[in-house]
Amino acid sequence: MNPFTSFFSLRRSYWAALAAGVGLLLISVGSKVYFWHFAHNSVRAAGTVTAIEVNEDGSSCPIYRYEASDLRTYEVKSGSCHKPAAYRVGDRITVLYDRKDHGDAYIEQEMKSDPILGLEFGTSGLAVAFLILWYAKRKNVSLRFW
Repeated sequence: MNPFTSFFSLRRSYWAALAAGVGLLLISVGSKVYFWHFAHNSVRAAGTVTAIEVNEDGSSCPIYRYEASDLRTYEVKSGSCHKPAAYRVGDRITVLYDRKDHGDAYIEQEMKSDPILGLEFGTSGLAVAFLILWYAKRKNVSLRFW
């Protein structure tokens, strides 16, 4: 038996695609719930982009400053980098920050799109799993795990 075809069997591909799809969907849903909870339990503040950090791949990460309710100024590097740059130094932004940890902050506009990528990958994994299932049923191939 060819080790390549036995390792990459239809059965293993199906279960791997199904597990990856479900896992990525769970991560995406968890991320969406986290961001929804954060957005509805955070404090809004006006902020300003103070610098742009350019990564090796050419993507730009904004660094922004805002004043929290404790009257202290916080500076945060955004975790969302864009190519091409989405912000310029001096841009006014709305910042959402945690009531208890004022340094835990996000740009409001960026919170709306972050979990979408995991949802797309999870849906793609499930689609591949269902295509394999459809093919296996047509060819009368068993996909039993045990």
